[in-house]
Amino acid sequence: MSAATLLSIFALLVICWVQQTEAQAGQVCIVREENNVNEDMGPIVFELIRKGGSTGTVTVTYTLTDISTEPEDILGPRTGSITFSDGQTEANISVAINDDLMGEDSEQFLVSLTGDIGPETFTVGIIFDNDIYSPWGEWSNGDCGVTCGPAMKTETRTRTCVAFIPARCQLLNETRTVDCNLPDCPIITPWSEWNDGICSTTCGPGTQMQRRTRNCTANCPTDLTLVETRTAMCEICTCPVISMWSEWADNGACSTSCGPGTNTQRRTRTCTGSTCCPADLTLVETRTTMCEICTCPVISMWSEWADNGACSTSCGPGTNTQRRTRTCTGSTCCPADLTLVETRTVMCEICTCPVISMWSEWADNGACSTSCGPGTNTQRRTRTCTGSTCCPADLTLVETRTAMCEICTCPVISMWSEWADNGACSTSCGPGTNTQRRTRTCTGSTCCPADLTLVETRTAMCEICTCPVISMWSEWADNGACSTSCGPGTNTQRRTRTCTGSTCCPADLTLVETRTTMCEICTCPVISMWSEWADNGACSTSCGPGTNTQMRTRTCTDSTCCPADLTLVETRTVDCQICTCPVISMWSEWADNGACSTSCGPGTNTQMRTRTCTDSTCCPADLTLVETRTVDCQICTCPVISMWSEWADNGACSTSCGPGTNTQMRTRTCTDSTCCPADLTLVETRTVDCQICTCPVISMWSEWADNGACSTSCGPGTNTQMRTRTCTDSTCCPADLTLVETRTVNCQICTCPVIGPWCPWGNTGLCSVTCGCGTQMQARNRVCVNPCTPPDCITREERTVNCSHAPCPTAWTTWNRWSGSGSTTWNRWSGSRTWNRWSGPSTWNRWSGASTWNRWSGASTWNRWSGASTWNRWSGASTWNRWPTWHRRHFYEVTGGTDEFPDQLAVDGSTPFKARKTRKTTVFLFDNDDRSIKMPAGGGGQTKTENRD
Repeated sequence: MSAATLLSIFALLVICWVQQTEAQAGQVCIVREENNVNEDMGPIVFELIRKGGSTGTVTVTYTLTDISTEPEDILGPRTGSITFSDGQTEANISVAINDDLMGEDSEQFLVSLTGDIGPETFTVGIIFDNDIYSPWGEWSNGDCGVTCGPAMKTETRTRTCVAFIPARCQLLNETRTVDCNLPDCPIITPWSEWNDGICSTTCGPGTQMQRRTRNCTANCPTDLTLVETRTAMCEICTCPVISMWSEWADNGACSTSCGPGTNTQRRTRTCTGSTCCPADLTLVETRTTMCEICTCPVISMWSEWADNGACSTSCGPGTNTQRRTRTCTGSTCCPADLTLVETRTVMCEICTCPVISMWSEWADNGACSTSCGPGTNTQRRTRTCTGSTCCPADLTLVETRTAMCEICTCPVISMWSEWADNGACSTSCGPGTNTQRRTRTCTGSTCCPADLTLVETRTAMCEICTCPVISMWSEWADNGACSTSCGPGTNTQRRTRTCTGSTCCPADLTLVETRTTMCEICTCPVISMWSEWADNGACSTSCGPGTNTQMRTRTCTDSTCCPADLTLVETRTVDCQICTCPVISMWSEWADNGACSTSCGPGTNTQMRTRTCTDSTCCPADLTLVETRTVDCQICTCPVISMWSEWADNGACSTSCGPGTNTQMRTRTCTDSTCCPADLTLVETRTVDCQICTCPVISMWSEWADNGACSTSCGPGTNTQMRTRTCTDSTCCPADLTLVETRTVNCQICTCPVIGPWCPWGNTGLCSVTCGCGTQMQARNRVCVNPCTPPDCITREERTVNCSHAPCPTAWTTWNRWSGSGSTTWNRWSGSRTWNRWSGPSTWNRWSGASTWNRWSGASTWNRWSGASTWNRWSGASTWNRWPTWHRRHFYEVTGGTDEFPDQLAVDGSTPFKARKTRKTTVFLFDNDDRSIKMPAGGGGQTKTENRD
């Protein structure tokens, strides 16, 4: 066995011996080797040991203090007491822990004892989180298996393990059975028997429509056919042969020798080849017709030339058509080529034409409606009318329009950048502040607000090492008035802090801070746009140009800060005209005002002439605009009306399939005259049955089916679904019938990953040194929740930060050992200091100037002198004294090397004391008076380290 190994074993035995000896000074100690458990493996049990051989009843009180735990992490009371009966040496403290769903890496708390206790009066418990789950997902949409009627479906939901150590939990599933809530299935009755319709003919072969039906109840498909029809052959009897009507023939002479008279005419037809001739069939028809051999015509003189319309132009040279007439009366023998109407074209001019100028260029008539970005502006253009008295009264000389405008593009203001350090920590030790800076940009425009803040700073807390007590910042307090009189503004706030209890306050420590906050005295008023101009009274003239007063208004709302001098009403004077002054025209030529008093031959007619009142809506109400007179007339000779033609189809069947109707038509003519009666029926129609083909059977739509993959790999997306139907049992399926339909539905393969925020940095190891300045590992975590979490989602980050302890003691040289002939000597030198131990009389001495530290195993006396200070302990009287200030010290031991052991120690909320995480046993001093942990000063034998290599 090597000398280094023997030395390590010896140091460990010395530490244990010192601790055992110390424990005899008290009654109860707290010990627990494995004080770290998983969150779901609670409770944590701490063992209490009473000094062997003690008698009587002893009661100690324990207290649980949070280090990194939250109040809800520990269940049950935080304080309690344990009573040892006479002779009892062991007891337990059971601490119940809460198995929550919070994402902590570890949770630490301190267990401390008070009362009749020994040196081991506190320990640290650590809880590891191993049971973290995401929230339950949405219930999946189960398959009902049917589309109607009663049915149930099974739905499933899951939640995933998002623990920092995933192997400590597993995927959880839940299922449930729910009602599909489908509509009732339809009840469809069988088809009825075919029912006959009316035969399409009264005789001979024909067709008839037959019809059958069925019923459907409870949620019937919208495209279900409930009525079917078909065409069947039918015949009532053979059809008779009815001949065509013979030609009309005179049955006597004209009733007059000249002039208008009458004559009787007759025609016949026959019905043969059938017994079904209609009993009311007319076989002979007669009629009376007009006749006239001839009368002598009377031809009148030509009338005066008269204008037949307005001048072809409204101004300047033009042409006008003039007309004159004559009549031929008193006979039907007027020559066929006799001219009764003549026209001619003559020159005319109402006035010289005005000169209307071109429109001027559009010019802005006001400011743009927006200060940035697209807006609108009113533009105006004009023209003139000169050189004539005929300028149109309604000629528009001024036009306005609304045009798009943009002073500049609206600025794009970026999001704030992340906060970044802008300088060093404000203190060299202890809590301080650091200035952080973030920026944003205003781009894409020349209209960025002049007061836009592009850079912000804030003060963050920092700490280089432990230092004096610096108070917390006071609450922020206003330091001045708001920067604006209305709407959002800023205000300066001020807070202070103090540095007390030390002469080491940094000279550059910031004790006063200011910041700018948002404020608002009142909302800024909303001033509406001007209303449209509205008339405020009547026009100043009854006709022709005049003036009128118009008014417009605006409002100021949503604020108590409307300006007192704000104008809310404006008026203006504009041109107006109720109407132009009327122009009354000359009388027009006489014109027929109705039909001749006879439909043929001589008669009388009423003629009418008119005049107009134009260019105004102000014509006099009593002005006569129409005059009438009666004149002779003759329309024409009497007409000759022919027999009816045979019936013929006049269009397509009324249905594209199945039974329908068709319209048939027959005609007759009216000849030998231009005066056929207006109410004479020349066309007759009737409706007959018809059928092009049987109607097609169009099936129900199929169920919707996916037609492709979801548009997204995670999160909400869309998918195309398709359904089809068929058209059968007919050659008449519609060409435009939709047989395939598609739709877009929402889909989601899985929820997209939810990446939580980073948790605060927490220590994951001890300080690399037990004294002086060193480094320490810190880690932070975040949660990535979702089955589709990308593999590159980082859930843990680590960093190295500075840490520090009390200054290190004076360094010693290496240990030496000599083997003599009867005595073993162990010496260590550093300057004039010597530490000796002899195996013979068991004396341990230390000299440093006038200070001597002795311990003898015989009398069990441990003395230290330093000036007037003496530290004595005797095993007899069990007295432990220090003059003038120290008494009742004990050791605290921390053994580490893995993440399962505490990386910091604290008592009653004091500043944590950090220990280096190596496989060492380090002894610290704990003072019961001020409840603090201290590193032994001077390096004088009170701290011993065993290197376990």
